[in-house]
Amino acid sequence: MDKILFDTNIILDWLLERKEFYESSTRCIEFCKNSMIQGFLTPHSISDIFYILRKEKGLAKSKEFMTLLVNLFYVLAEDENTLISIVDSDLWKNNLWNDVEDAMQMVSASLNNMDLILTRNPKDFKNSAVKYLSPDEYLTKNGYVNGLGDISLHHEIYLSAPRKTTPDKHKTVIRHPNKKNK
Repeated sequence: MDKILFDTNIILDWLLERKEFYESSTRCIEFCKNSMIQGFLTPHSISDIFYILRKEKGLAKSKEFMTLLVNLFYVLAEDENTLISIVDSDLWKNNLWNDVEDAMQMVSASLNNMDLILTRNPKDFKNSAVKYLSPDEYLTKNGYVNGLGDISLHHEIYLSAPRKTTPDKHKTVIRHPNKKNK
């Protein structure tokens, strides 16, 4: 099972329903919900997501989304060693990493043996030791296609924690099928 670190933008695309990116981000998040992959976030991503959501959706909705995220994703540890790894790296010293947030994502992914970073900003991860793909690239690479066709924007979001709840007790709000390309 793939261990995938989700970049902040993928989560925001899903939660803010950003039209151009929403569908592919949602489908990848569905894989976490269905235990087809293990999805991970970093603590700093969660705080960034909360900050942006609070401005866009208000405090109550942001808290609801945070509860959903911590129940759906695993959260990687970040500590002093993460920061030391960044500032001691040749990539930092040679100005190949200029964004601390992206560097923390890359180092956290590497230190925690992630298989992949899922991002829609590949240029920000070109110096990553961990492979990176966009949601569309990941779906295509794994042979998935949209299960709905062009008629509906129907999706599936669970309110219960898939890792902590038995399948018979999962609570579904809306459904969006994924199907394997033949």
